[in-house]
This record gives sequence, C-alpha cells and structure tokens, in this order.
Amino acid sequence: MQSYPYWLGTEYAPNPNKAWGFGPNDGAQDAGYNGQLLYAMVVRSGDVLLAPVPEPETYMMLLLGLGAVGALSRRRARAIGPFAL
Repeated sequence: MQSYPYWLGTEYAPNPNKAWGFGPNDGAQDAGYNGQLLYAMVVRSGDVLLAPVPEPETYMMLLLGLGAVGALSRRRARAIGPFAL
C-alpha cells in the first residue's frame, strides 16, 4: 500500500466532477477532482475483513466495572476523611 491518497470510488454528491479519496497516512477523506492522478485498489466481495462490533453485553460489563471503581474510590475517600494527608 502506498502512502499517497487512493480513490474510494464514490462520487461526491454536491459536485459530479469530484469523487471521494482516502489518505492512508492520516485517515483523511476528502473530495478530489476526477482528473487527479491517485492510486486505486481493486477488492472483491469477501476480500476485506470486517472488524467485530462489540456486543451490548460488553458495554454493560464496562459500565458495571466503571461503576464499581467509582463506588470503591468514594468509599475509600470517606474512610480516609477530607483532612487526611
């Protein structure tokens, strides 16, 4: 993969003379004129791996863990007292 921009193959709706491009260095997406020389990559269905999406249970466990940490820190702060060094 080159570090220069690639065409995404999607027309830029406000201007049909432009199309979307992607910069792999910084992840930027921008519309460029169709006449610009950019790289292209051919992919077929099934060539691209999808990243797994976290399930709702994962978020619930995260929230419960953060709640437990918050409760323990408040409990510890009360036990030490506001004037302890």
